[in-house]
Amino acid sequence: DQGTRPTLVFMASHIVAWHGTDKLIWLAEQSPEFDFEIIGLAPSDFEVPLLENVHTHVFLSYEGYANIVGKCDLAIGTLAWHRVGLAEASPLKVREYLASGLPTIIAYRDADFQDQPWYLLELPNEEFNVQRNLAKIKDFVWSMQGKRVSHDELRDRIDNGPKELKRLTFMSKVIQLTNSANLGTAERVTV
Repeated sequence: DQGTRPTLVFMASHIVAWHGTDKLIWLAEQSPEFDFEIIGLAPSDFEVPLLENVHTHVFLSYEGYANIVGKCDLAIGTLAWHRVGLAEASPLKVREYLASGLPTIIAYRDADFQDQPWYLLELPNEEFNVQRNLAKIKDFVWSMQGKRVSHDELRDRIDNGPKELKRLTFMSKVIQLTNSANLGTAERVTV
């Protein structure tokens, strides 16, 4: 609901460079008007004391996780793939956030979201992406508060059925091209 404090969720299993948890903590420091739920980490995992607007949850059952996510307005995906030389990824946690209806902030190219849909804010994949885009992030959070991504909007992007159909269609075209190229030779590729 507009007028309440937006809550953002981030999920991790441990501290790793590519998560960009340092960027997340910086964002929380710069955004005292937002609350941050960090699932999978303890306060002792961080090098700095956590602020009052940052809440951690070490281990949760699916029900516990779903309960927290259900109360959140947005999610944050990986913020620092650049630290390990990656520019494109398709993390499962982002699909989980979206399947839960949460608009999401990421900092890399995602093959399933090349067109940058309304519910996804893609930051540049660079070291100072959060700092340089703080105003953009805050505007996105406020504009997405209370909105949910529908399963219909995601079906062709993250559902295995449509993806498998695309893969099979592609493979069929490869076989057809191979067959056409091999016409007149002794061997012929068949389906």
